[in-house]
This record gives sequence, structure tokens and C-alpha cells, in this order.
Amino acid sequence: MKTLVIANIINDKVTSSFYSTLSAVEQLETKCEVLLIGYKINRAAEQIASCIIVSKVMVIDDIMLENILVENISQQLASLIKGYTHVMVAADNFGKSLLPRVAGIIGTSQVSEITKVVSPNVFQRYMYASNVLVEVESFEDIKLLTVRTSNFEKYANYKASEITIEKIKYSNPISSQIKFLNKKIMDKSVDLSNAEIVVSGGRSLVSKQNFNDYIVKLASILHAGVGATRAAVESGLVSNDYQVGQTGKIIAPLIYLAFGLSGAVQHIAGIKNAKMVVAVNIDNTAPIFEYADYGLVADLFKVIPELISKISSSGSQ
Repeated sequence: MKTLVIANIINDKVTSSFYSTLSAVEQLETKCEVLLIGYKINRAAEQIASCIIVSKVMVIDDIMLENILVENISQQLASLIKGYTHVMVAADNFGKSLLPRVAGIIGTSQVSEITKVVSPNVFQRYMYASNVLVEVESFEDIKLLTVRTSNFEKYANYKASEITIEKIKYSNPISSQIKFLNKKIMDKSVDLSNAEIVVSGGRSLVSKQNFNDYIVKLASILHAGVGATRAAVESGLVSNDYQVGQTGKIIAPLIYLAFGLSGAVQHIAGIKNAKMVVAVNIDNTAPIFEYADYGLVADLFKVIPELISKISSSGSQ
């Protein structure tokens, strides 16, 4: 059994989702090799090399990968994964885009968003808006796995590294049909996928101004991530980068603060692994109260300003 973990490194930083993927490797009861893709990622490579579970670190470091397009790396990765029995990547935007393309190139299937490794061939994953947990058995020679990282704790076993970092030349043919145009930095200080506290709002915020004045402002004071329901996104209150749920981000914060959202099953699918859910809604029949650890039947437009006032005053003392 030989396992490879693939990660896209941005700004030379290792995300918590990578360490959660290493915890999935732990359940295979084996060590793994790691392939890092990006530009100027030496520090991240050295950090990962100190993980006890990692036996080898490989790096594809090229200026062409500063703004990575998976179409321009898939072919090379399809060649590099030959000889491995398991290939894992976090089920984030990068992993969800990358692995299906690699699977198509080598002509194999993949198992998406695993939540547990039962055995080297059997994996658990959710279906039907996370209402059904199934076990899937794969007979593929190379098992391609995206990992729902919210179901795994962060790996945290380190040692003084004695691993030599191997550099691999970027040699993927570049598609003439697709090119990077630009990127827009979202106005948020905390990454939603890795936030320990998330403040989330629904369509009942009514306007983009309200969403910023209440949800974003409270999140800023709490140094929290900002989340939203699909209804809020479709109403134009916030961009889809903030969407939490079955068709958005699957997250596992320590505290999830839900303001003015009903708690549709598709949204709940995104927060099943939150350690604590606190809900505020003016409707006492809202489904979110059935899932929340703490619930308050109240008007969010009154509750949030009071919270902000108390937090601000306690911080100044």
C-alpha cells in the first residue's frame, strides 16, 4: 500500500484542510508521500516534512502555478500517481476540480468526500443531502479519494525533519483553450473553511447593507468567518463564496452562530460537524431550533447590536 496526498499551496501557507487530510491517511494505518503544487512554497514544504506520518515530500514549484489552473496540471499528475494505491486530496475547490480530471485521464473512478476510512478498500461517505451514510467499496488499482475534511481532526504529530525535499520539474502541457485572467480578493479576514467561529445569516437580512452592518460587523469583532444560506446568496445579499451547505462549503467550526436562517436540510448538511450551534430566529417553529444546541426566539436586528455593544464594552475594559 502506497499513499499520496496532493495539496495546492498558496502564499506558502499550509491550510488546516491539509492536516485533516493527513488524519484520513492515519486511518489507513500507513505513512504517506506528499506532493505540493504552487509557487515559492519552500517554507510550506519544510513544515510538512516535519509531520511524522509523512515519509517523502515532493514539490512542483513554478511561476506558472502561482495562479493554478487544474487543467494545466492534471496531465502531469496523472503520470505521477502511477504506482500509488491511494491518492487523497481535500474536498475543497482545488480537490473537487482536480481529481475528476485526473480520473478521466487515467480512466478510473473516484470516491468523493469520504468521511471515514473503514479499510483500505472501504470508505464512508454521505448521500442525499447528508441524510444517508453509506459505505463504498472500491476495487480500483488506484483509489482516488477526496476527503471531507470537516469530519477529521487536524493532524498534529511532528518531529525534527530529516526528509529531503524532492523537486519535480513542471512539465504539463498548457491548454490553449483556457487561461488565467485575474483574481479578486474577497473582503474578509478569516477563511470560512478554517474558521473556529462562523457568523451566518439568511435571507431575512433583506439587503446587502444589512448583511454587512449586522453579520459581517459581528464576525469582524469576533474574528470569525462569515457564512450565508443559499437563499441569502441567491437574493444578492452576499457572494456565493460565503455559502454554507450541500451546494456550498462543508464546515466544522467550534461555534456556529445562525441568525435569521430557517435551517433547511441542505444548509444543515454543511454544519453537521459544528461543535456548537447557536440559533437566533424570530420564528419559534424554524427547523434550525431542532438542530441547535442553544436557541433564542428573538429579532436578530435587536440581538446583534446588543451583542456588538457588550463585546465592544468588555473588550475596552
